[in-house]
Amino acid sequence: MRRYRAKGMKFKRRVILSTDFCEQLLKLEKGAEKISLAIRKDHALFQADGIMLFGRLIDESKHPLAFNEILESHFSDADAKRLVDIPAKFEAILDRSIIITTSKNDAARISIKAEEYDKQNNRIRFLSKSASGDVSDFLLVSRTHDVAEITVEPKLLRAGVGRFSKILFTDRCVIMAEGNTLYMVTASD
Repeated sequence: MRRYRAKGMKFKRRVILSTDFCEQLLKLEKGAEKISLAIRKDHALFQADGIMLFGRLIDESKHPLAFNEILESHFSDADAKRLVDIPAKFEAILDRSIIITTSKNDAARISIKAEEYDKQNNRIRFLSKSASGDVSDFLLVSRTHDVAEITVEPKLLRAGVGRFSKILFTDRCVIMAEGNTLYMVTASD
């Protein structure tokens, strides 16, 4: 997450835009002769040389959250040492979960739980349930992950796969990392 102030532009309020919207905005802006950005009540519109980009606002906030404090409370120096490489199989697990949980009537959720498998490995169980059926998958990981059980949105986890190389499952959140960049998906109700 980054904060940006537009030079020479005055805004009446602060907004939070999605990472995907901002990344596309930066790509479209490069080399464009004419650009404009409009912030509406619940969305943003960006135009670059006749191409229009639409993005919903994530949140309206005069006082954004204290992200450093939130990360520190969920991710300590000891946790950083427990990060493991994201297994190749993880992407396929999430893809199956998204398929089974994507419907109008069901909230997309995947339940994650660590189970002791043997003395060297933990087994992480992923269970996706919906009216369409259930999907259960397992990953073997070489380090302990303290996950009594956590439920998260699989699409949020899937968004981090490919961008991050390390992962840690905890009882409060799933953390992905690449260098000094962290991506945290907290438990959902």
